[in-house]
Amino acid sequence: MRFLSPVLMLSAAAFVYWTNQRQEGTVLAFPFISTLWPAAEGDPVKMGQGTVALFVGLGIFSLVRALLRLRRDRQEALNDPNEPTTP
Repeated sequence: MRFLSPVLMLSAAAFVYWTNQRQEGTVLAFPFISTLWPAAEGDPVKMGQGTVALFVGLGIFSLVRALLRLRRDRQEALNDPNEPTTP
């Protein structure tokens, strides 16, 4: 479950990118992208690219966070004094 968010975000980015490349005249985009990226105002192609970039950024952020949590949990498991040792 730890890697569900990164997989969903990166999958959404791939889907939006694929859909925007295939469609003629329609673009999947968040309506608030022009607020985050003022250069995309009125340009549907740039808004689609901004949406893909947002999904990729969130996916990479959540992947790095999940990997750091995995590393921390493994380190804590190695350092746990209550953990029974195996002969």
